[in-house]
Amino acid sequence: MLKSNKTCCFTGHRIIDRRIVPDLQNCLRDTVESLYDRGYTNFISGGAMGFDLYAAVEVLNLKANCPDVTLRLALPCLGHFRKWRPADVQLFRHVFERCNDVEYISREYYNGCTMVRNKFMVDNSNLCVAFLSDTNKGGTLATVKFARQKGMDVMNLYDILN
Repeated sequence: MLKSNKTCCFTGHRIIDRRIVPDLQNCLRDTVESLYDRGYTNFISGGAMGFDLYAAVEVLNLKANCPDVTLRLALPCLGHFRKWRPADVQLFRHVFERCNDVEYISREYYNGCTMVRNKFMVDNSNLCVAFLSDTNKGGTLATVKFARQKGMDVMNLYDILN
């Protein structure tokens, strides 16, 4: 199949109930493989703990067998992971060392840099894959709203798992 190099970004919760993580990872794997079959070869992750990193890992797993797949990290600032737990930092480093490209929004943290990062991801994508519960009021909801305002399709994996 000839690929069209479409781009997909990911946005979702940082804290996810551990009981559903295996199901979410399986759903992400199936989703990423399905998107690849539909011509998506470029993926953007925001590099946040939780959903962003789970999605990035599944892209890297696909990339191991499909060398035309690329993973770009869009990070809000240098060292955004400094206050994370060691296990989350280790996962981030695993992804960081294997991605194709890193885009930093800012060298230093400032109020709003994560939203600028989220808009960057949407502006550079054709599709948004989200993990958005109906109670979320944070950055994931704002990113999904921004994507929909731009007329972008949003695939919410939360709806598939619940």
